[in-house]
Amino acid sequence: MFAEGRKVGAVTDKRWKAFSETRARLEEATKVLKQVRLSPQGWRSYGFVVQSDGVLRSGFEMLRHRDVTASALRDAVPELRELDVDDALLSRIDIDGTPFPRDLQLDNIEFLLLGLYAGHLTRQEADLRLFLEDESLVLDPFMDYSNVPGISEEVRERLNRVRPACVVSKIALPLVLLSW
Repeated sequence: MFAEGRKVGAVTDKRWKAFSETRARLEEATKVLKQVRLSPQGWRSYGFVVQSDGVLRSGFEMLRHRDVTASALRDAVPELRELDVDDALLSRIDIDGTPFPRDLQLDNIEFLLLGLYAGHLTRQEADLRLFLEDESLVLDPFMDYSNVPGISEEVRERLNRVRPACVVSKIALPLVLLSW
């Protein structure tokens, strides 16, 4: 919206400059947080509680952990200390998951996938891709659903009766979803 205001002359050069500088500093801080990756032991050495699974995590991924803020990551991420970004600006990265209001750059999907929600949105996107791939998965019309593990007896009976043509058919999907 701010960019639209600028286009129509409602935002002064001074305000636009301040906005642009702030956005650039937040983008740089986000970039730094994404680049620095430590092991669970590395994060724990700075006092963060991290699962001992051997997975390297970026500073940005650490924002998904309870009580971890971009400001708290300064000790573990020296490059972040070197930036001209104060706690108030860093808090914008943790609070709403974007370095600037979402309506400014809706065409820039990277900034919609930031902060606390990045992991969840990435997983949902992967689930959606798999779901769409399953749409082309044709089912054997003679399949015996009584041998399929993990589905309820009610769904098993309905599938045996209806015999859907594919996994994501208008018949099969609602039957399975109802069982959850």
